[in-house]
Amino acid sequence: MKRAVVTGGSGGIGKIIAKALHDNGFEIILVARNEENLKKAAPEIGTNVKTFPCDVTSYTHVESLFANFDKIDVLVNSAGILGPTETLADSDIANWKRVLEVNLIGTVNCCKAAGPILEKSEHGKIVNIAGGGAAYARPLHSAYATSKAGVVRFTEELSLELKNTDVNVIAPGAHNTKLWEDEKVDEPPEQWANPEDVAKLVLYLASEKSNGITGKFIHIKDDYESFTPELSKSDKCALRRVDDILLEKLKNEL
Repeated sequence: MKRAVVTGGSGGIGKIIAKALHDNGFEIILVARNEENLKKAAPEIGTNVKTFPCDVTSYTHVESLFANFDKIDVLVNSAGILGPTETLADSDIANWKRVLEVNLIGTVNCCKAAGPILEKSEHGKIVNIAGGGAAYARPLHSAYATSKAGVVRFTEELSLELKNTDVNVIAPGAHNTKLWEDEKVDEPPEQWANPEDVAKLVLYLASEKSNGITGKFIHIKDDYESFTPELSKSDKCALRRVDDILLEKLKNEL
């Protein structure tokens, strides 16, 4: 049985993803900071669910977590917070930095600790989570947008380092989760994203169907099932400065 570690798995998108992986035969390692929330979530996901409380912002905690495993096939970094929804001038700098610590450094910590284990699997998979502001400016969300843009570039960098592990980052769309409780600026979308779409995308990226596709920023609405490993060598689905040269190159690729 393949094993998947899902951080931020006690709620929100992490829980959606953990449930989908479980229902498709994965043993689930559910990770979150709050132990009580983990215990509540595990039975809702199913059997073969093990829970581990962990603060992903602490590399010591993360290193201790992954020391429990000699085998991991999939890592999903879903732990995240929204943070300040105001101008930088009005933001508490400690709260601003906390967003980077959870969203970006937490992802880095887990990838660093899990990377050597994933590299020993048949074909490791890492799925990181981006979000609003990663690909375009999102007013009054500077901490969140900066952290998620950092996750995209980190994903691209790590994909060049790991030899037996595909590393990708997804744009999951807006979901009606607890993260929106902290939203004080943006209005809810006219239509929330379909949880089945994000589950389907992660299942694809966790499967053999996506072998060789790595370093890509993929939206739930992309025609990703038509992707081939050649995509990994292109600028499509990547974080880039768009100029005339790149525009012409993208036209040729499309």
